[in-house]
Amino acid sequence: MIQKLFTDKKLKGIVVAMDAELSPVLDILKPYQTFKFLDRTFFYNDSAIAVKSGIGELSSASAAESLIALLGGKQNLDSIINVGLCGSLHDGYKVGDILMVKDVVHYDFDVTGIDNVQKGQYPGAESQFLSADISYFDSLQKIYEDKIKLVRCASGDKFISDIKIQKQIVQDFSADICEMEAAGVILTAGKHGIPVIIIKAVSDVVSSQDSLKDFKESKDTVTKNYIDVLKLILEDKVTRTIASFNINHNKLEEGFYTSRVDDDIYTYDLRFTKPNKGDYLSLESMHSAEHLVATALRNGKDKDKIIYFGPMGCRTGFYLLLKNADYDEAKRIIETALESIASAKEVDGTKEIECGNAACHSLEAAQKDCKEYLKKIKGKKFKYPAY
Repeated sequence: MIQKLFTDKKLKGIVVAMDAELSPVLDILKPYQTFKFLDRTFFYNDSAIAVKSGIGELSSASAAESLIALLGGKQNLDSIINVGLCGSLHDGYKVGDILMVKDVVHYDFDVTGIDNVQKGQYPGAESQFLSADISYFDSLQKIYEDKIKLVRCASGDKFISDIKIQKQIVQDFSADICEMEAAGVILTAGKHGIPVIIIKAVSDVVSSQDSLKDFKESKDTVTKNYIDVLKLILEDKVTRTIASFNINHNKLEEGFYTSRVDDDIYTYDLRFTKPNKGDYLSLESMHSAEHLVATALRNGKDKDKIIYFGPMGCRTGFYLLLKNADYDEAKRIIETALESIASAKEVDGTKEIECGNAACHSLEAAQKDCKEYLKKIKGKKFKYPAY
C-alpha cells in the first residue's frame, strides 16, 4: 500500500489552492518529504500531508480525490483540512478575521429546472448545505477568546466582486463568506466518509470598493492567521469535541438520526423526547425499554447485525450500533423491534441475579414510550439540524 511510504498512523490531509497558501503550510511541516502521484506533488511528514489543488472546484475536487487515492482511503486519512482565503459577505467581518466553516453550499450548482431540489442541492442529497467538521471549534474558542466565528460558506467557480451578486447569495443561502474550493473538497471527501475541517481567513470584505485589489494586497499577509490555527491542530494542542456534542440540542426534535459512520459500524440516535424540555424518560421506562428492545433485536432475523443498544445518560433516547446497515435498513430493524414490544407480557432479565437494579422496571411505561416513539418516526426520515 502506498500509504506505508509515509507512516503507520493516520495522517491529516491538507488541501490549499494557491502558492501563497501553500508556502506557510510547508513552513510548519518542516522537515518534510515530497512524493509525486497523478501529476501532483505531495508534501508530507509523520503527521500530515499537503497538496496544492489550484483554483476552482474541479481543481480542489481532483486534488482531494488524488490525496484520498494516494493514502488508500479513510482508513489511513484522519481528515482533510482545507485552509485558505475567503471574501466576507457581511460587514461584521474584517480583513484578517479567522473563521471556521460549519457548512458549505455550492451556490452556482443548479438543477432546479430538471429535479425537485433546491438551488445548490445535489440530487440524492438531504440538503443544499454540506456539513463540515467543527469538532475543534470549542477548544479553539478557548484559546482565541471567542475571536473565531462559525460561518456558512458559499463556494463556487467565480471570484465575486459585484456587490449585487454578493447580496443575492446572502439572500438565497444566508451565507457569511464566499470562496472557490470548499465545495469541491467537501463533496469529494464526503463520498469517502472522510470529515473535512475548513479554516479560512478573510482577505477582502463586502463593503470594499475594490475586492480584487484587497485580495491581491492581503493574500500574502493574512495567511498567518489561519496557519497558527492549523499548527495547533497538527501539533495536537487542541482537542476535538465528541461528535454528538456538536449537534445543536436546542433544535433537535424527536426522531431517528444517523449519528456517525465508522467504516462498517453505523451509530443511530433514537431520540424519544426533545432535549432540555424537562420531558425525560423515567428511569423505569428507560431501563425496561433497554431490556425489551435489546432482547427483540438479538433474537430477530437481523441479530448478526446488532452490536449495541443502550440508553443515553440524558434520558432523552437510546443509541443503536449496527454492522453494515444503512439508514433505511436500520430504521426497518428498529421499527420491527419496537412493534414486537407491544405484545410483551414481561420484561426479560429482571431478576436480581440477572440485573443490577432489578427493582427499577416498568413494562407498562416502556411499552407506552416505545409506542409513542414508533408513531413519531414511522414513514419519516430525519437529519440532524444545522448547528
